[in-house]
Amino acid sequence: MAESGETDSASKGEPGRKRQPSPPQQRLRRWLLCLQCAKCGGLCPAARVNPHFSPRSIVLSLLDNSWTSLLNADSPIWACCVCMSCDEFCPQDVKPHEVVAWLRNEAFRNQKAPQKISHLVASVRSSGASVALSRALLRRRQNLGLPQFSPAKPPPELFSGNES
Repeated sequence: MAESGETDSASKGEPGRKRQPSPPQQRLRRWLLCLQCAKCGGLCPAARVNPHFSPRSIVLSLLDNSWTSLLNADSPIWACCVCMSCDEFCPQDVKPHEVVAWLRNEAFRNQKAPQKISHLVASVRSSGASVALSRALLRRRQNLGLPQFSPAKPPPELFSGNES
């Protein structure tokens, strides 16, 4: 198999044509280029206020296989404000937000999410709403001409595999 940048004369019968890397290789190459950039950290509002949060460091934890240390309630993964600036401006299309979301899901699956998150999920599971609907909120909805709202219990398949 030809190395990156080498030509492969057997490639579609065109001598001198470069062989394209497989999709997993392409993604890994983009992630390796992440080592040199750090643009996401400069744009991140969470990183500005939390010195322990760095989208780049979180992505790199996958490369050096230290990501399991981020699966805890005090982890910087919970500081992400989900603005998606890191994904939007990443010149390598690494998608740091997807890494953060995956790590959050892994932490939740392993019962290592902050208790506030676990309570929020339990509330949605039981009532279909993340917060209790106060009379004031219901009155405000009525004054705005919005239809009456009564949350229903979400279907169980919505949370399959995520039991806490």
